[in-house]
Amino acid sequence: MASKMGMLVGVACVVVVGGVIAAIVIPRLGSGGADASLHQADTPGSGRGTDTERLHANAEDAGRQARVAEDAALAALRAELAAAAPYTGRTDEQRLADAWAWVKANRPPDRAYNEIEARILALMDVIFDREERSAEWLLNASLIEVEMLRAMDADGDGLVSDSEMKQFVDENLQAIGGFDHPYIKAKLDVNGDGELSQDEMAAMQRVISQDGAFKGVLERAQLEKWDTDRNGFLTDAERAEGQAGSGQALRELIAQQMKILEDSGMIQGEPGSEQRAEMERQMEEGIKQALGENNELAGFMTAQELMEAMRLENMDQKQFQQEMMASMPKPPNYQSFDADGDGVMSPGENEAFTAAMQGYQKEVMDYTALATAEFMRRQFQHATAQSDRNGDGRLTPDEWDARLDMLLAQRDQRLFVRSYDLDGDGRVGQSELMNFVDWHKAGSLRADANYDGILDARDLEHAMRSYQAQDR
Repeated sequence: MASKMGMLVGVACVVVVGGVIAAIVIPRLGSGGADASLHQADTPGSGRGTDTERLHANAEDAGRQARVAEDAALAALRAELAAAAPYTGRTDEQRLADAWAWVKANRPPDRAYNEIEARILALMDVIFDREERSAEWLLNASLIEVEMLRAMDADGDGLVSDSEMKQFVDENLQAIGGFDHPYIKAKLDVNGDGELSQDEMAAMQRVISQDGAFKGVLERAQLEKWDTDRNGFLTDAERAEGQAGSGQALRELIAQQMKILEDSGMIQGEPGSEQRAEMERQMEEGIKQALGENNELAGFMTAQELMEAMRLENMDQKQFQQEMMASMPKPPNYQSFDADGDGVMSPGENEAFTAAMQGYQKEVMDYTALATAEFMRRQFQHATAQSDRNGDGRLTPDEWDARLDMLLAQRDQRLFVRSYDLDGDGRVGQSELMNFVDWHKAGSLRADANYDGILDARDLEHAMRSYQAQDR
């Protein structure tokens, strides 16, 4: 961000200097005798006046050419927008209206969380009427995170009390935002019998799995990283080359997870020990199982970068994750239940271990709920420290609105530059904007600027806003 801000300041300085140069050059060119006497005053043979004017004229000409090129790029984008078919899908406003109707029919009117529940249901609803390649669900999931933070302050006083925290956990962590919510389940109940059949449950799993909503993130990340000829589509050769990095990607992922365990004090065994190697083998097997048989691990690791860029809330999570891992309940040791020490687990000893495991699972569930609540409280405190404009230690509704606008604007620009800055200079230039237009004409999902899995006029509008906002 610092380098980007420096670049923007530099651009602003160039614009100001260019204006000063134009103000000096233009009067000279149009003043006739005054300009001639200035030239005569220069020392013969020095070329001082001629060189200065040439320098100024060249700078003005370069600026003019840049403006013409920029106008040409914007003109091409506007022409594509004018030719695009109007959007006919279900709008965000319609989703919110439907969610509000359900909340009003099923919740008490004075319930503190009605608005947030309607907003979250509307945000979740997007995954049910988008193509499976859509990545918009991830943008919405991050927005849900911020909305839930805001909803913790039930009385609107700008603070989160202990009672508000408990009330929020009790009423919302399970009732809001999950796929078990009756509003969401009803969308999967195709036959309308009020129950989810095995086929309907399988459909829910597809919605949230790698084959469903997550597929959009995978495909978009792979397209951006592996499309080396930048034509907007992946060839078999480009895909094979990208997938070739899966072994290294797996090693990096395991190393990241081992580092988390090590920092939290949960890792066992010295470096290079068989115990540690076994832990790494188990982790590798778990990762492969979690990602599925057809997983492209290199693509998954690439998607991790995109997911991080899509995240809206900007608090660093690493320290809290380490604290959480360090204080997490420890599972019972199976061997410790061999009460008589004969090396064989009797039925009674196995029964005691099973009971201990059930208690451990309940302990983990309780701990997870408390840890989630504490993490959200810290996020609220972070938001207050960052966006409390009047310094009163509270986040008022208008300060929350301003914070959300700031986070959304930052993310829009971050993703726009990430996707379309091909030369890595920190901004999207005219030729790069022309690439975007070409991708849109060709039907490439690389031109899906709003990540909804559909190429339409809204992508062009989004790109135009983001492009013009770079130098503001």
